[in-house]
Amino acid sequence: MKKVTLKDIAVVTGLSVNSVSRALKDKDSISAETRKMVQEAAKKMGYIPNSLASSMRSGKTYSIAVILGEIVNPYNAHLLNNLTTRLHDAGYTLLVFVTNQRRSLEDSAVQNAISKNVDALVACTQLKPDNMELIRGLGIPFLQIGLVSTTPEFCQVSKDEYHAGYLAARHLLEKGHRRILHIVFPQKYFAFSGERTRGFRQAYEEAGVPFDEGLLYTYYRENTIQRILEQAAEKSPGFTAITAGNDMLAWQVIETLRNQGFRVPEDYAVVGFDDLRSFIRVPYRLTSAASNLSDLSRRAVEILMAQLDDPQASPRVYVETTYLVEGEST
Repeated sequence: MKKVTLKDIAVVTGLSVNSVSRALKDKDSISAETRKMVQEAAKKMGYIPNSLASSMRSGKTYSIAVILGEIVNPYNAHLLNNLTTRLHDAGYTLLVFVTNQRRSLEDSAVQNAISKNVDALVACTQLKPDNMELIRGLGIPFLQIGLVSTTPEFCQVSKDEYHAGYLAARHLLEKGHRRILHIVFPQKYFAFSGERTRGFRQAYEEAGVPFDEGLLYTYYRENTIQRILEQAAEKSPGFTAITAGNDMLAWQVIETLRNQGFRVPEDYAVVGFDDLRSFIRVPYRLTSAASNLSDLSRRAVEILMAQLDDPQASPRVYVETTYLVEGEST
């Protein structure tokens, strides 16, 4: 099948090639009626724009790389869905890379994104310092989602993880719990874990309750939930509540407790993070510290578009408010 060209559309519409080109680009110099007529003709004829030629003229590829640490978490999947829709509406195509928290895959993702001349790079996971330095040195517009630094060198968007941790701990303390097991993700890959832990400590301080360092455990694949619960029960017994790094981890905690004959919340109260029930069907209504993911995604794209318009502007930072959603687990 012959590829449809601007000249073909010009013949059908009776316009010049230049007018057809401007109409397809939605230029104001062409009337709305003519733009609609040309765009409908192009769609009917199966016209596909030559993105390579366009990028050579403008110096832009209209592609943005998004790097995720993992995709199995519904929160990340929903975040990616929001970003895809909003960036598509802004005229951009996404190139998605998933690192599975492996440094070699991260290096490959960054290098591939750079080799494809993306207009910007978005990281939804914490990148290594050397990769950050590479991005900085090349001057590629960059947005970090999920991590906010006190001295930002890049645009950043995050939920208020400090406040999320504070709300989770305060809620359990107000329920009368004094020994709480906190299961966090490794700070090496999830910098927000440090912010949440600061929030935990603040809630304890305000309640006049000592924070037990022996009840702070890091979750990773080899250190299973069952193993953590067993170790905590042996080394720091007497805890009656648990916070888990996200709702998926909280469900694992509840399942493990129930398999051992315990009841939630009667024997143990459990709090998660991200409120996954707001966008997927869940088996159990957890108490969860959450934020508005749709608002966060919208602000992320707004900040990224502003950066693309003015790469020399000072880095912008946005922190989304967090709140507590009470469920059946506390």
